[in-house]
Amino acid sequence: MKNKFTYNNWDAFCKKLAENDVISVPVCEMKHRTRIVLKHDVESSPKKAMKIAAIEAKYGHRGTYYFQHNLLKHTGILRQIMEMGHEVSYHYDTLDNNKGNLELARIEFEDKLNQFRSLGFECFTVCQHGNPLIERNGYYSNRDLFRNTNISDELNVKDIMVGFEDAMGFKIEYFSDAGFSLNRIINHEMSDISYLKEAANMNDFYEKYNNVIISIHTHRYMKSSVLFQLRKILFSIMKRSVRILVRVPILRKILTRFNFMSKRI
Repeated sequence: MKNKFTYNNWDAFCKKLAENDVISVPVCEMKHRTRIVLKHDVESSPKKAMKIAAIEAKYGHRGTYYFQHNLLKHTGILRQIMEMGHEVSYHYDTLDNNKGNLELARIEFEDKLNQFRSLGFECFTVCQHGNPLIERNGYYSNRDLFRNTNISDELNVKDIMVGFEDAMGFKIEYFSDAGFSLNRIINHEMSDISYLKEAANMNDFYEKYNNVIISIHTHRYMKSSVLFQLRKILFSIMKRSVRILVRVPILRKILTRFNFMSKRI
């Protein structure tokens, strides 16, 4: 699969996996020597997520879809994705919502998690949203909610990054499309603090690895490679601009108010 996020390329990749007897299972079914898990962060456009889900289901793949809480209003689409055999869970950002206040973040997290569960989505694991435009003081990311052992021990769910390998009892290779290219994330549990990556070789998914998680953002997928390249250019311009603007304190605060933009690009 080329690093162009189009439906046709994802279809070809899912087909190639199946032809090599590599079939995705949801995170909740992951166990030692699982070949692959297709994981998805859904931050906008549930309809695009459903297109990706349908492609995967066509080849017998079942993945895990982490939805932002505000997308629960599209319950019908989420249930259709679950009925295809996929797992639906919560893509959380409650520490950012509460400016790093752990107790308020915990209360909001539990409330929103219970809303998912009340609608029939079991949520065995959750996944944080990165919010690259957020100004943070005193904490690294939303994952810090689970790094606090007093809180994480009380929460009836596991974060897919923090302590997940220890809980599962085996090493997991993690790949992500963060930055608009597919890369292996080195030391993924700490990737929000020290981000190291290397380019992925797609053949490795058929020949080399066990216990692989591939994480993609479904809203980035397009019908054509031209539209994808335009979006990638927009992302690059935005990323470079933000790196310059955040050096000015007042501009950093303004950008924080527009963090929703990162969920659409």
